Amino acid sequence: MKELLPDLEDVADRGGRVFKVGRYFSEDYAEAVCSKYITLGLYSGTTKIMVDMSKEK
Repeated sequence: MKELLPDLEDVADRGGRVFKVGRYFSEDYAEAVCSKYITLGLYSGTTKIMVDMSKEK
């Protein structure tokens, strides 16, 4: 993994050690990034976060 992602550190998340490669504002772009890593034979997934704007001040 360090050869593919030398600038990233693994972090504890979702019950294991993961490499977070970025935050994206487009769901389509996030899926494209995932697809890139999947073609390399790696497990990859996204998490969608919904913001409740009614609670923002």
